[in-house]
Amino acid sequence: MFDLRSQVVSSDSEIEQYKRCYEEVWRQGKPFEPGEIDPNDSALRYLALLGTEVVGSYKVHRYRITRFGDELECAGVASVGVVPHHRSSGIGAEMMRLSLHEMRDQGFAIAALYPFRGKYYRQFGYEFCGSRWQIKCPVPRLPKFTAQLPARRIAVEDVVQLDHCYKDFIKGYNGANVRTEDQWRLRMGKGSPLIYVVGDPIEAYAWTSMDGGFWEELNVGEIAWSSPRGYESIMAVLRGLAINRSHLVWSEPTQGPYITRYLDQGADVELHRPAMYRILDGLKCGLNGAEVQDPDISENNRIFGSPAVSGSVGSVTQAFLGEPSVESLVTSGALCAQDIAAAKAAFPSNPVLCTEFF
Repeated sequence: MFDLRSQVVSSDSEIEQYKRCYEEVWRQGKPFEPGEIDPNDSALRYLALLGTEVVGSYKVHRYRITRFGDELECAGVASVGVVPHHRSSGIGAEMMRLSLHEMRDQGFAIAALYPFRGKYYRQFGYEFCGSRWQIKCPVPRLPKFTAQLPARRIAVEDVVQLDHCYKDFIKGYNGANVRTEDQWRLRMGKGSPLIYVVGDPIEAYAWTSMDGGFWEELNVGEIAWSSPRGYESIMAVLRGLAINRSHLVWSEPTQGPYITRYLDQGADVELHRPAMYRILDGLKCGLNGAEVQDPDISENNRIFGSPAVSGSVGSVTQAFLGEPSVESLVTSGALCAQDIAAAKAAFPSNPVLCTEFF
């Protein structure tokens, strides 16, 4: 075995070590420009050290996610990588286990990530929660909505104006990030998308880059709405934008209007980039009603309150956030419960949506 340690990046020399590791893992060796670093400078960055050698790195975004009206400190794990000549050695797995304790020590209650392979991250207690559906609809098959609200375009520098509508949109979802002003600006990426809104105050918005030409797909970066008429009005705007395109491509969460009310033949719907979550600190989460098996965080390997369910930390995390439902988790054998009614009372079902891409 090896003696691996994880260390948060704090000094200028450590930043340079992190950049060199990131360049090797993610940029095919292409160096950063002077003063440049990977996006989101407010994130925590970590080095994995074998002795004094940097063998891997990862990044942790700071989020506050929703759960039934409360907010939880969430670590968004990203840019996980091991330098090529140390791969398939177990270093990546050890680094991920160390990260659990690092994030817990930083005060995070829960963690989330987008896996390159779910099976790999499942061994560290992560599980898929929630659904995001990507819809690819031929433009002639789009619903022919009449805009009930006036539409306008806003500038990228005014993106924070979307915050009130966004907060109304995420009220019904667990796992969604309550964005800061900086996070709104980072969500725009390096490009300058066209942002359209409807209503005053704003009841829906969408943005797109308008890349591509006639008869190509038009991809929507994000769409959100706070009312049915807001949804119909922004979809009318998108249909107009896509008039000379082959398909409109956008994503909606579970219970989105298109699948439940407007699905038509010819449209393709597929699960798109589902996120995995993992409880780091059951007490900070307010976990109650579960017997948890957590081999990596001993403080979680216990009974929280009067147990209505028992199972792995990953399955309990799914029940805690609400999608998949505790009933389906018990039916599938992921959780054990003596009384399904008590289990459902302790862990109500609720749609889950990870609103950030990291």
